[in-house]
Amino acid sequence: MATIYDWVIDASGANDADGTTLASGVGKGSVYVKNGTYAAGLTETNDDQSWEFEPGVVVQAAVTFSGDNIQVLFGSGCDVQGLLTMSGASICVECENGCDFDGVLMSGNNGYFNGGGWDSISDGGIASLAISITGNDAIVTNVACQTTAGGAGAFTALSISGLRGNAINIKVIDSDNHAIAITSTATYALLQGCIILGADVDGVLIEGPRTRVIACHVTACGGDGISVGTTGDNSLVVSSITSSITGTDILIDALGEDCCVVANRCVTGTITDNSGTSTVASNDVT
Repeated sequence: MATIYDWVIDASGANDADGTTLASGVGKGSVYVKNGTYAAGLTETNDDQSWEFEPGVVVQAAVTFSGDNIQVLFGSGCDVQGLLTMSGASICVECENGCDFDGVLMSGNNGYFNGGGWDSISDGGIASLAISITGNDAIVTNVACQTTAGGAGAFTALSISGLRGNAINIKVIDSDNHAIAITSTATYALLQGCIILGADVDGVLIEGPRTRVIACHVTACGGDGISVGTTGDNSLVVSSITSSITGTDILIDALGEDCCVVANRCVTGTITDNSGTSTVASNDVT
């Protein structure tokens, strides 16, 4: 049975479309966006919507969902040539593999972003973070991200500053700053199954207390592999691998108290605990 949509947007104006531009605005309900190139972006303020973008849709500007309870599906090959902002609460964005974004900002609470696989990429380039989680209780998963390495900039590939942010199965291709940064406001963050292939500075910077880094792989970093900073107290680093690290494989700051660093493989061979209160045990550093 064919799905019936409340609105249909078609850049060509064909097929009895309800609109030809994303900026035309729609009401509550379901929206279907047909394949085409849309020069204008989208700022959607309504709540309780669902959006489906056909495979291959190109949006040549920023896309913002600021309403609450919005479900979005991007078909394979969709290309958003501007920042995707999820500022409303409880927004769910899911992609078929092979989508491109010029940055993703998850500023609303309870957001969910699933790239559908590592052929989907968010690239902040030299202008922005690739993925930024500032809302609370957000989850990002199954996507690759990067910023332009070697640019002497300050753009981290993935930044989490909201409470209880989760990053699962993320691939960081490269970064002009830290690959993944957990800021001091990001209490209870989780990184699980992430792989970092390069960064100009640290692979993972932990400033948020009670951060958990589980089964991640960090390599080719210009700074430290995994660094627990001054406010990263009570954090856990377990079952992770570090290799080809310029600095220290795993470093705990003197003020990063009561952390647990257990059962990791540090190929470069260095773990430094400056806290004096942390547990560092059963790691392979040979």
